[in-house]
Amino acid sequence: MNETTLAVTSDVNLHETLAAAVWAKEFVRINGGDEGIMIAWFANAIMTGHDHSRWTNTKELTALLKIQGQNGNWNSSEYMCGLYNGLELSLSTIEGRSPEYRKVPEGRKPPKFPVCAEQTIGGEEHTHNEAYDRAMKILK
Repeated sequence: MNETTLAVTSDVNLHETLAAAVWAKEFVRINGGDEGIMIAWFANAIMTGHDHSRWTNTKELTALLKIQGQNGNWNSSEYMCGLYNGLELSLSTIEGRSPEYRKVPEGRKPPKFPVCAEQTIGGEEHTHNEAYDRAMKILK
């Protein structure tokens, strides 16, 4: 091995840590410099990436929750209400607040799937689940 190979070889896997001190120590080991300054630099860079990711995820989840929370979506079935509640749990966890769950209005029945060409097998009409089950048997 030459000096260049030795300089970059390490037991540290930087992809498994967000610790600025670990990044700074490894940087200084390879490139030299002041470890204290590098800790400050890496801490700022790591937190900027973390904050950006959190902001992006929060923004996207908020948009999804708004769509799923519209009348006719969340309250159309237990499944759709569960989907809303799952999104609400995710967003509330990120935001550090208690989730505000919704319940399906009483008397709401699950939606019926329309029978379409893909659900007509051998000239017989089937519900969505029956068609899927039969297709899976044929594929096996």
